[in-house]
Amino acid sequence: MTTGAPSGSWGPNGFELTPTCALTSVQAATPVVHGRRVTTAQRVVMTNGRIESDVTVAGDTERGRVTWTAAGIGTIADVLRLLAPEVAARFSTDRSPGEDAVAVVRTRHRLADGIHVAYAAVRTVTVDFTGTCSDGTTTSGTLIGWTDPESDVVGCPDPQATESGRLAQERYCRA
Repeated sequence: MTTGAPSGSWGPNGFELTPTCALTSVQAATPVVHGRRVTTAQRVVMTNGRIESDVTVAGDTERGRVTWTAAGIGTIADVLRLLAPEVAARFSTDRSPGEDAVAVVRTRHRLADGIHVAYAAVRTVTVDFTGTCSDGTTTSGTLIGWTDPESDVVGCPDPQATESGRLAQERYCRA
């Protein structure tokens, strides 16, 4: 890593900043696990045993990222490697389950006539941290990831739905 003004280049994930702070230590708070979030959903209408319509109504995924509150910029990997193992183990920073997971779970269910929502959901996890750079300056930020992935199909209505299933029903069962 280099020090000085941030610079960057275009990469597979968009414009990626070149780190300007070589982190040598990180002090982190206790991770906060937030409520469920449906990241991807398909609304499926079955009539006479056939799919009448199949519409993606949400197509977002959760992805790890760092938001910095000071000038020093490092990467997710820089922060993760310096976190205490019990803190780092609380969340994933890869891409969360999305359309592929929804497609797989949907094929596992034999859907009855009616309206259904196939969904993927996660809980967002955040941890605030402060770090020391190799030049002695300090920086701070929030590492954002996710945990508890869930993919399933829920009927509209389905009184047996999980917390994520109820969230998917509330948002996507209505036309």
